[in-house]
Amino acid sequence: MVVQNGLRQLLSHFNDKEAHIFYHFNDNDLYLNNVMTFISIGIKKGYHILVIENERNIIHINSRLMKEFSEEECSKVHIINNFDFYYANNSFDPKVIYDHFIKSIAPFLDDHSMVWTWGLVEWGEESEIIPKIKEYEQNLDKFIKGKDIISVCAYDVQRTPEQLKDILMTCHCAMLTDDRIFLPQSKS
Repeated sequence: MVVQNGLRQLLSHFNDKEAHIFYHFNDNDLYLNNVMTFISIGIKKGYHILVIENERNIIHINSRLMKEFSEEECSKVHIINNFDFYYANNSFDPKVIYDHFIKSIAPFLDDHSMVWTWGLVEWGEESEIIPKIKEYEQNLDKFIKGKDIISVCAYDVQRTPEQLKDILMTCHCAMLTDDRIFLPQSKS
């Protein structure tokens, strides 16, 4: 279905229940607005928000956070550089990344706090990246089930091969693009 506020509609559709969303974006300005929408909705609900982003976007996000939210609200947003996150051991290692993800959200889960996650997935020029991303996304999908976590995994259209896109569609419960929502029961 064609949408105007796709992310808001998806978050409303899942009604704070678990969701693993594949966001396949093309427009970087719209992308950044969606990051801020995600953060804003989560903050208003009292959730912790873990954002895994590139350095360029972190600067923009931090600037908007300071303008739009109080210090207390900003304390609910936890930002990690995506290069540090995905390349903790100098390569895109699915097991290391998955373990890093679990450690990053464990304090919130241990405290029985609600947490949402947003990750911009980027990689270098690795030739065998598709099976590695598939493994990571499948593990993440299994972990999210039953934990009432909404997790958005964002991929730039320009960097995502068609084969990887097809795999990502099977590892997520919904797909969002700049102007469309795809849900399993109503693929359109």
